[in-house]
Amino acid sequence: IEYSKNIMLEMIEEAYSILNKFPDSKYKESLFDLLNYTIKRNI
Repeated sequence: IEYSKNIMLEMIEEAYSILNKFPDSKYKESLFDLLNYTIKRNI
């Protein structure tokens, strides 16, 4: 389970990095919210 959590956190960190390349928008904010929800739900 720890291995899976670590992989999830690495992937989420990569997603944050990719999203930060885009200009701010309500869509970008929604994707960040979805990532944060995923983290809270799974940890």
